[in-house]
Amino acid sequence: MATSSSDPGSVPATAVPTNAPPSGSRGWRFGIYAAVIAIAAAQAVAQISTATVQYNPSRWPEVKPPHTPLFSANDRSRWCTVWSLVEKQTYQIDEIIAKPGWDTIDKIYVNEHFYSSKPPFVSVLAAGVYKVVKRTLGYDLTKQTHETVHTVLLLLNALPWVLALIVMAMMIERYGKTDFARLFAMLTLALGTFLTPFLITLNNHNPGAVCLVFSLAPLCRLIEGDRSRWRFALAGFFAAACACCELPAATWGLIAFGLACRADLRKTFAWFVPAALIPLGFFLYTNWQATGGFLPTYASFGASGTNPYHYVVDGIPGYWMKPSAIDVGESSAAVYLFHCVIGHHGIFSLTPVFLFSAVAWGMLPWLSDRIWRTIVALTLALTVIVIAFYLLQTKSYNYGGVTSGLRWAFWLIPFWVLSLVPVLDRWGSNRVVIGLASLLLGVSIYSTTIPRNNPWQMPWLYTVWTDWTKPEPAEPVKPPPGLRSWLAAKPVIDDPSKELVARYTSVEVGGGLREFSLRFRRKASGEGLECLVEGAAPALSGRIDSSSPPLRIDLSAFDPRREPRATPPAARSKDAETDGKPKPPKPGKGPVDTVESLFLRGLPAPTTFQWGSPPDSPRYLKTKLRKDAFPYRLLSASVVHKPTPTASAVRYRRVVWWSEELPFGVLRIEDTIADTVDNTVLARQRWTLAGLPEWKNLDESNSN
Repeated sequence: MATSSSDPGSVPATAVPTNAPPSGSRGWRFGIYAAVIAIAAAQAVAQISTATVQYNPSRWPEVKPPHTPLFSANDRSRWCTVWSLVEKQTYQIDEIIAKPGWDTIDKIYVNEHFYSSKPPFVSVLAAGVYKVVKRTLGYDLTKQTHETVHTVLLLLNALPWVLALIVMAMMIERYGKTDFARLFAMLTLALGTFLTPFLITLNNHNPGAVCLVFSLAPLCRLIEGDRSRWRFALAGFFAAACACCELPAATWGLIAFGLACRADLRKTFAWFVPAALIPLGFFLYTNWQATGGFLPTYASFGASGTNPYHYVVDGIPGYWMKPSAIDVGESSAAVYLFHCVIGHHGIFSLTPVFLFSAVAWGMLPWLSDRIWRTIVALTLALTVIVIAFYLLQTKSYNYGGVTSGLRWAFWLIPFWVLSLVPVLDRWGSNRVVIGLASLLLGVSIYSTTIPRNNPWQMPWLYTVWTDWTKPEPAEPVKPPPGLRSWLAAKPVIDDPSKELVARYTSVEVGGGLREFSLRFRRKASGEGLECLVEGAAPALSGRIDSSSPPLRIDLSAFDPRREPRATPPAARSKDAETDGKPKPPKPGKGPVDTVESLFLRGLPAPTTFQWGSPPDSPRYLKTKLRKDAFPYRLLSASVVHKPTPTASAVRYRRVVWWSEELPFGVLRIEDTIADTVDNTVLARQRWTLAGLPEWKNLDESNSN
């Protein structure tokens, strides 16, 4: 059997390393490799083919949940570029983000146009695949969104992933020494890493990891002594492509270049460098096409002065001017480092199987095999460099936003998996080590299986951590008082000769519009406020229609924090004292629901309305009422109620879009009736402000 030498030039191209397994034991291992890869491939295809946004029926959504395979602002940003490139031949995404369900916070504003903030490299590749899919299968990204996204991801994510598994199996088989180490490493790669759940979404992490595998395999053969020109070309092309997918992987590109130069300087410049220039040139060209510059827009993130992330368009400020807490991230580098390594986003806490990779780092001085010494040293160096790089990004200590793991480092997973092998080769015959490794792999598979239906969610450890670290209040904290009416505030009318009119319309199922108007005015006595409801009001009491006379509601004593109930007029006159003060109601004659109180409540039973967002973090709604969007907060409540004594209970829900920029703040009202078991919507009606509230003279209104 040929042996390897410390001199790379002394080993012929066909030589097999000294740790090659006996040929008789290869057959069954290859069978296991094939089975593991088949399982991983089937799992990937099944996940991608069924990928869609899901929600927990136990949590009532504020709005109708989307039926879409686009999971987050991150992948929507890339898909917006894909659509614009194929359908409009431009990187501008203004048109597609205006479609419901397509807008994204991951965008920049340059020269009065919106662009994705993501480097276009991956998006352009996906656009090429989409163009082929559209021409051959006829799928349209906006009309057959699920079919299109699934097909593109099968070709762009799943197929390269299966090829990478095959290449990794060949490397593990070639350089591993024991059956347990080889098979355990393959199981870990196929089932126990975060590369698997991210296959269902368009991202840069899976392509980066795949390119790493395709560049590392030929480099290992160069280290052995194989000087084939095509190996230099493959190593150069995919090392550069890895850097184009993951910007910190530029370090890997430089290391790969150095390893190639060490193997053969002339062939490196003849084959490695020209091949590397292909993806690098493509990256720079697409970036220049998209933004007019060669540097990615990430370079301007958090910069002062002119910043494409900071803009106000049509009254809507860019998200990154005031991001949410999860995107602001940690304020301490030490805390960030802790959670990146062993905390709620930790490499070793979420996927503890890689603790064995860390053991390999400690074994470096005693590793005699040149390949393993090189791989383990590279794993340690690149892991430290990547973490250090993100520790220096003081504007983004955010773990990658809402994500199931430390996605910045996912492209290093093939290195971490390979580093398992020398440790298990050495101690894999020990039953304690086998049991511990299996346990840690089980925890890792648990962590990576939870987000299998949506990788853009917080890790399970994050929820546990926030529950554990939640400070106990010194005194019981009373919840803020809720509102008992959808009418959160009364308009202020200083001029008794004027009234404020707000008109709302709703599209009917059979065609046409229904409408009602609210007229707020000072009472005839000059004291207090009243409201006239005219037309078909959104009263779940079911007692008001277009033929009813105007409903007059006295708002003088109305308090939105108190239940809007009233005593019947007959009871009030009968029980009144001579001095005008009412007596306490008699048993059985207490406050009852009236048309007025039902209208103010908006729901058939008492409940509490809650605000959906804090005042300093409003949402924005584009309307036809004005050019600038309206900032608003959602006010919502729901109640379970039986329409009749013999009917099944259903859930009534009212959601109000409330804007402080209106004299009467209601922009929109949505009433929903749904099944209490699975939240199936049985009926829905939406009332929208038809025009800006108008101030009118009372004389003019009465004459009309």
